[in-house]
Amino acid sequence: MMEAQSELLVWSWGFLLVYIGGMLLFGYLGQRRVTTADDFATARGGYGPLFLAFAFSATTASGATFIGIPGIAYTTGLSAIWVLFLYPVGVYLGVWLCMKLVSRGGASFGSRSIPEYLGDRYQSGALRLLVAIFSLMLFSTLRASWCPAWCSSRLCLACHRHGRSQLLAACCSSM
Repeated sequence: MMEAQSELLVWSWGFLLVYIGGMLLFGYLGQRRVTTADDFATARGGYGPLFLAFAFSATTASGATFIGIPGIAYTTGLSAIWVLFLYPVGVYLGVWLCMKLVSRGGASFGSRSIPEYLGDRYQSGALRLLVAIFSLMLFSTLRASWCPAWCSSRLCLACHRHGRSQLLAACCSSM
């Protein structure tokens, strides 16, 4: 038992060090390519619509994968399995089509963000501000929904580690 735990610990630290090394390498390579604020914000011309669609979809899929789909599966049961097959097709295809148009429009306006693009496209400072505030509200809501899930999972892990099986059952059944 102790040998398996120490082997797991070695592998965990190994993967963590490889991950940190990879992130430092990507950061260094990215730093060499970025020369202006415009390069940093938009990678002007460095990535095509397909890459941007995948990046945007990955961000969207993260929230759906860890928050939305488990909730749907909990309420509807096994029938929610269709979401796992249809969601990627719909999201990637839809985002790819939209990102083609947004990428072209953003390049023509010189926009760095969606609020900036919409404000320039419709010549409305109010729309730009409204979309920026809405984006911040969505981001805050998403973070607020992750916090209780993270805290309760930490509590269940702590109960499990310390052999508090009754408390563990009560914690995990209340989620």
